[in-house]
Amino acid sequence: MAKATANKYDFQTLTMREIAKIEELSKQGLTALSDDDRPKALALAAIAFVFRLRDDRTYTWNQAQDLTLKEIGEITSALGDLNISDGEDEEAEVIDLEVIADAA
Repeated sequence: MAKATANKYDFQTLTMREIAKIEELSKQGLTALSDDDRPKALALAAIAFVFRLRDDRTYTWNQAQDLTLKEIGEITSALGDLNISDGEDEEAEVIDLEVIADAA
């Protein structure tokens, strides 16, 4: 039996450069996605843009903004699996940078 392939739109695979591009295009941080009072259209289009750009280097920001909700949904369906924290979540995991540095 063939091994299942990972979702090509896996948010855990975003690079810091890609996250920075999403934040630049959407004019807000990723934590805004979990804020019900913040606009989402530019953020969703930016996420779609970054993922589509991986497959097609000629894909444009205008093309991403012209996607329908259905098309955006196909790309961003994994969004619910992404744990985004603004640092104020009491249950968020704290990463001890000293431990990581010592291990290196």
